[in-house]
Amino acid sequence: MARYGNGPTYGAQGNVQAADIAFSIHTQVDSSFYDVLYPDYEWYGILDDTQVMQDINAGATSYSYITRDKHGAAAFIGNGPNDNIPKVGQSAGAVQVPVAYAAVGAIITNEDARQYDFGFNGNLAQDLGEAMRKASDNLVEDSVIFGNESLGFLPWINYPGIASALVAPGAGGDTEWGKKEGIEIVRDVNMALNAMWVNSKTLMKPLTVFIPLTQFTLLNETPIVIGGTGTAMTAMEYLKRNNIMTQLTGQELDIRPSRYLMEAGVGGTDRMVVMDRRREYQCMPFPLPYLLSQPIPAPLAAELYAEMKIGSFHVRQRGSMMYADGI
Repeated sequence: MARYGNGPTYGAQGNVQAADIAFSIHTQVDSSFYDVLYPDYEWYGILDDTQVMQDINAGATSYSYITRDKHGAAAFIGNGPNDNIPKVGQSAGAVQVPVAYAAVGAIITNEDARQYDFGFNGNLAQDLGEAMRKASDNLVEDSVIFGNESLGFLPWINYPGIASALVAPGAGGDTEWGKKEGIEIVRDVNMALNAMWVNSKTLMKPLTVFIPLTQFTLLNETPIVIGGTGTAMTAMEYLKRNNIMTQLTGQELDIRPSRYLMEAGVGGTDRMVVMDRRREYQCMPFPLPYLLSQPIPAPLAAELYAEMKIGSFHVRQRGSMMYADGI
């Protein structure tokens, strides 16, 4: 619950009521939650617009979908009567993703309204709207990245069943990028990309790579030296031109820094996350975007409440993600 009101003001005060301010700001802050972008939140980059599923009924308490698989193979048979012709079949299963309801509120007292009317405390509409939205976005950020065990929400940073591997040591015997040559850093990323592609029998083609902040800086600063000869390229430039996914798809790698990946790997090592981002591979149910309710009159005050309903970050295809630790 957020409360607004600082020191006293001086001079003749107008007879401004909290309800006047509350109803005035109601139309200014009542907009879609997902449209309000804050650059310091990372969940917007982890999931793109197509993966945030707002086309789910707001009354839903969970999101489910059916998985299907077709199996069988033809076989050669001999001439004449034959009763062992192989048959094909189809199997189906259901997957359920939890969805939870959340809310946030604020109180504006008459004194708050009078102070804001005199302009001493700034723009109440902007302050109140930003505070409530930020509180809601904090919850989504925490839920997507770290999950919520009590609600069954699973974490992006350590999703169960996702393959993980320790990167290979460099020539100096260390796995950390700060102790590796530029070409060795590039090989670590290519190793993860290639492992996903090979292990999925070419199905997965990951183009998004998340790395900690320090490693992102190293990629942009470490020069590429091949056979003792320096090049004019940094490890980042070389990697974007020389990786298996760009060769296969013609698309450039999307390499993103994440402040959450430092010490997120096995044994407290730094972690790299590689993803093939598609709606059919990962998603997050979002049945009810941020919705501000009508202000409620209270004794010498007005109350504002907002609600939303979100689901767990969900990986439909476990092979569409991989963790590489030790970088």
